[in-house]
Amino acid sequence: MAPVWVLLAGGDLAAPSLIRRLVDEGARLLCADAGVDHAKRLGLSPHVLIGDWDSASPEALRWAREKGASFYTHPVAKDASDLELAFRFLLEETPLRPKGGDGREGKGKEGPFPELHVFGATGARLDQTVASLFLLPLLEEKGIAVHVHAPGWLIRAVGPFRPRLTLPARVGALLSLVPLDPVCRGVSLEGTLYPLKEATLSRSSTLATSNEVAASPFTVACGEGTLLLFLQEEA
Repeated sequence: MAPVWVLLAGGDLAAPSLIRRLVDEGARLLCADAGVDHAKRLGLSPHVLIGDWDSASPEALRWAREKGASFYTHPVAKDASDLELAFRFLLEETPLRPKGGDGREGKGKEGPFPELHVFGATGARLDQTVASLFLLPLLEEKGIAVHVHAPGWLIRAVGPFRPRLTLPARVGALLSLVPLDPVCRGVSLEGTLYPLKEATLSRSSTLATSNEVAASPFTVACGEGTLLLFLQEEA
């Protein structure tokens, strides 16, 4: 079975029932700074805490120490966000999918991808939200499947590391594709109200926004470049 991590950051929290279910099923819980306050409110003991503790409450930090969490402390004056530090910790700690015959990580047939479910990565700080979403390829390129859960939305990355993604979804749910690269080519959508076939998407265009799921599961593919899929979910 693929290793599963749940990462709680300090932003707006989505789907607490999903967080509990993942942890109950054996996922390890990692908190980035103020994410520990979310863990305390949910009554879920974290395994690892990473941050500079400028936003986590002293009460939550004391509680995590009493629960036996491992602390990785960084200076306030640092060159990366707490979320990026958590991502880089996972790159060190999470076994990657074995290499395949082409020598590339994440392409073998030996087992499933490790999974990371991120909660609290979006919120009022628009600059941090955008910067956090641009971090997804950092893990995806190493074979870790990243699911970002924002209030009402699931966000996934599609690119050379995962050129095709098929997902179940509620028929009628909104979905949008947003290129991370200046141009994404060979973009296809199947099972949507407005299908695409080998389309070219520009970062300066909104062509692929506000589509709808027409059949479940639906599929998105990207031949060149990296894009983000935003899929509407129950809040």
